[in-house]
Amino acid sequence: LSAENLFVIQSEISQAIADALKTTLTNEEQQRINTVPTQNLAAYEAYLHGRQRMATRESEQLQQAVASFRQATELDPQFALAWVGLADSYNLLRAYGAMPNNEARPLALAAIDQALRLDPQLGEAHTTLASLQSQKDDWEQAETSYRKAIELSPNYAQAYHWYSDSLLYQGALRIDDALSLALKAVELDPNSPIISAHLADVYENKGLYQMAERQYEKSIELYPEFFPGIFGLADLLTYEVSRYPEALGYHEKAIERDPGNIGPYFGIMNIYLEI
Repeated sequence: LSAENLFVIQSEISQAIADALKTTLTNEEQQRINTVPTQNLAAYEAYLHGRQRMATRESEQLQQAVASFRQATELDPQFALAWVGLADSYNLLRAYGAMPNNEARPLALAAIDQALRLDPQLGEAHTTLASLQSQKDDWEQAETSYRKAIELSPNYAQAYHWYSDSLLYQGALRIDDALSLALKAVELDPNSPIISAHLADVYENKGLYQMAERQYEKSIELYPEFFPGIFGLADLLTYEVSRYPEALGYHEKAIERDPGNIGPYFGIMNIYLEI
C-alpha cells in the first residue's frame, strides 16, 4: 500500500458516494478528491490519530492531538492539512479553557500561516483563519474568509459549523443566518456529535429551549461520553430553565469526562448560589 494508491481508493469512494447521491462534483471538488495530501503514510496515520483525538473536545485528548499533528508535520513538513489540524488543536484548547489565549493564539496563527503558504487554496485552512479572525472581532474579514472556505470546499461541514458559531457572537440580527449554516453542517455531517451540539446551542440562543434540549440529547446519543453535549445540556438546564438538580448531575458528569475544563465548575458554583 502506497500513499498514492491509498488516496486513489479514497477518491474512488468519494466519487461513488457522489454518484449514489446523484450529486455532481464541481471541478474544484474533483481536483480536491484527486489530490494526494502527503506521500508519507506514517504522517497520514499521525494526522488521522490527531483528528480522532480532536473530535472528543476533551482537554487531555486535545493535547494528544497537538502531539499527533506535530509528529505529522515533522514527518512531512509539506503536509498542509496537518498544519491545519495543529492550528485547530491550539484553537480548541483555547476555546475549551485548557490553554490561555495568549499562549494558544500565536501557535495557532503560526500553524495556519504555514498551511496557507503550502496551499493557498485549502478551504480547511481558510476556515481556521476565519475562526482566528472572528476571535479578534474582525467580523468582516472573518466572513470573507468563511465564504472563501466554503467556495473552495463546499462540502466541508466544519466551515459551516464554525461560520455559524461566529455569527452567534454577533447578536440576534444574525441568529437566523447562524441557524441556516448549522442546519447545513448537520446535513453534511449528521453523525458529528459536535455539530449536533452546536445546532442545540443555536436553538438555545433563539430561545427554543425544548428543541435545544432534544438536540443536546441527540449529540449525547451519538457519543454518550461527549463532553460538549453533556456540558451544553448542563448549561441549558442551569441558566435557561432552572432545573438545578438535573443540571448538577450533568455538570458533575462533565467534570468526570474532562476535569481540566473549568466550565462545569462555574456551573456548579452558580447552582449553589441560586439554591
